[in-house]
Amino acid sequence: YEQLGVYIGQIKIAAEVYINNVLIGTSGQMPPNEFYSGEKPAAYYIPSEILNYGIEQNEILIKLWVNGYGKISPKPYIDLWSEVQLAQKRNNMFSSELPFAASVFLGLVSLLYLFFYLIRPKDRSNLSFGLLTLFSSLYLLTISWGEYPVRPLTSFLTFQKIFNGLIPFAAMHFA
Repeated sequence: YEQLGVYIGQIKIAAEVYINNVLIGTSGQMPPNEFYSGEKPAAYYIPSEILNYGIEQNEILIKLWVNGYGKISPKPYIDLWSEVQLAQKRNNMFSSELPFAASVFLGLVSLLYLFFYLIRPKDRSNLSFGLLTLFSSLYLLTISWGEYPVRPLTSFLTFQKIFNGLIPFAAMHFA
C-alpha cells in the first residue's frame, strides 16, 4: 500500500485529527491554554497500520475549537503523502512565510526611518512613515504567528484583539 496523508489546511484556532480513533496530529492547543499556531497549513501522515483495508470503512474525525471565531480552510482531503506534503509546503509559503518575511522587512524599514527622525527631528514625515511601517509589521505578526520560535506570553486571541484593534487607530493617529 502507498503512504497516505491528510491535508487539513489552515486551522484557526486549534484542532486534533483522528483516523479510526487514533490521534495522528494536532494544530494549535485546545483550551484551557488555547494557542493558535498561525496560518501554517496542517498536514499529517497516516500510518498504514491504523487503516482498515478492504470493505471496512475508515473514519476521520477532526476535533476543531474555534471559540466563535476560527475556521478550517480549504476542505480537508486525503491523498498520497508526497502530494500532501507538496500542498503543505506550497500553501505555507503564501500563507505564513511570505507575511513573515514582509513583517521582518517592514520592521527593518521602520527602524531606518525612526533613525532618520532621530537625526532630523524637524522632519516629522520620517516619524510618521517609521511608525506606520512599524504598525504594519506588527499587524503581519498575527498572520505569520506560527513562524516565530517562541511562544508568546499571552494567548493568540488576546494578542490579535490587541494588535488588530489598536494598530489601525495608532497608525491613523501618527499618520
